[in-house]
Amino acid sequence: MFGLKNSVLGRTFRTAEITGAYDGMHLPEPKGMASGMISGTQVATNLGWRTIEAIAPGDFAMTFDGGMQKVQSISRTVLWSSPNNCPEYLWPLEVPANVLGNKDAIRLLPEQGIMIETDTAEECLGDPFALIPAAALAGYRGITRIKPHGEIVVFTLHFEQEQIVFAHCGVLFLCPSDDSGCLLQSSDMQTPTYCVLPLKQAKWLVESMDTEIYVPAA
Repeated sequence: MFGLKNSVLGRTFRTAEITGAYDGMHLPEPKGMASGMISGTQVATNLGWRTIEAIAPGDFAMTFDGGMQKVQSISRTVLWSSPNNCPEYLWPLEVPANVLGNKDAIRLLPEQGIMIETDTAEECLGDPFALIPAAALAGYRGITRIKPHGEIVVFTLHFEQEQIVFAHCGVLFLCPSDDSGCLLQSSDMQTPTYCVLPLKQAKWLVESMDTEIYVPAA
């Protein structure tokens, strides 16, 4: 099923589209801004693999803990729209094929929560799965920060509760609940379902992964 390609585009979003792209004049605060899925990212749904821009509220996405879950709403914004130099803290990371279980190369925003599986996490945290900000992956197995040259459109799927979704065959993305402001900051009225490790701890965890046996996907 997930081998199917979907060509249905131009869906209408329930949530208002955010049009205030970062224009180089008024820079955002570094915290909590550079998260979401870049256009073209493929997500596992009940209809197979679909690009993030083809998904609409009411569709179902495959989640790590909850099986198929309904998408409640979708946020869309533009990360950067200025011809001027984009500040480095907003630069996406390019992940070569097979490094995180991804069949093809994929780009991640630096503050996006990504779930990894590692023996070190199980030894130190009691769970082989850990959520880290993507920025912690810079330098691991050829993952590099890429200076953007042009507009970057970003989508965020919102569910009734926080969920981990599958993208590009094996990359696990944290997605917020419907009323959450961003991926790494939950509402004061709601206890987050998942906890993203602080960047310093996440970097240490990624560095320790280099000592583990690395078997690229076939």
